[in-house]
Amino acid sequence: SLLVPGAGEYYSERYVKSGIFFALEVAAVTTALVYNSKGNKKTDEFQNYADQHWSAVDYAQWINKNWANYKTSETPAPSIDIDRVKRNDFSQINTWEAAPHSIGFSHQLPPYGDQQYYELIGKYSQFKYGWDTYVGKDGTRYGDDGYDVNYIPQQVKDYAANRGKANDYYYMVEIATALIVANHVLSALDGVWSTANYNKEITSEMGLRL
Repeated sequence: SLLVPGAGEYYSERYVKSGIFFALEVAAVTTALVYNSKGNKKTDEFQNYADQHWSAVDYAQWINKNWANYKTSETPAPSIDIDRVKRNDFSQINTWEAAPHSIGFSHQLPPYGDQQYYELIGKYSQFKYGWDTYVGKDGTRYGDDGYDVNYIPQQVKDYAANRGKANDYYYMVEIATALIVANHVLSALDGVWSTANYNKEITSEMGLRL
């Protein structure tokens, strides 16, 4: 039963319980596989969308132009080499992000392709400047919004919603996996109990025959 839920119950001739445990196993495994596939598909979808519509180059150019609005006396002026950014070298961006700021910029852009890369660009306001629909309040592509956390392009909200759906699918996988483990353990424990009762019945039948 620990390996195949319901097997111990079947062996001890508890066929109904055997069928229930086995059916739960099939249902939980099927659910885990289906939702894992959905999660992978949705993940590919929002990552491909980000690759098409979010640009570290735009983010870096925005920093180069507007950094002075967020500096403190200790913040060095950024000199982000755009060619390096195009090669996915974010070290200069990260150096500026790690410097003191008067407001915002609490996170550093993760390496391209990391799970955190795709999560952060749709989660924190500082990364909205890399999305292709962002414009400042003055109407220009690299205009400044004064780091207004409520000034978020709809594109970012839609992206975050799709990423959230992928997480919901994976959460269902976690639930199904927990049910699989619980089903194995409970079936094993019930298998022991069922077998003990089965042996008692056999002993009683032998006594009656004698």
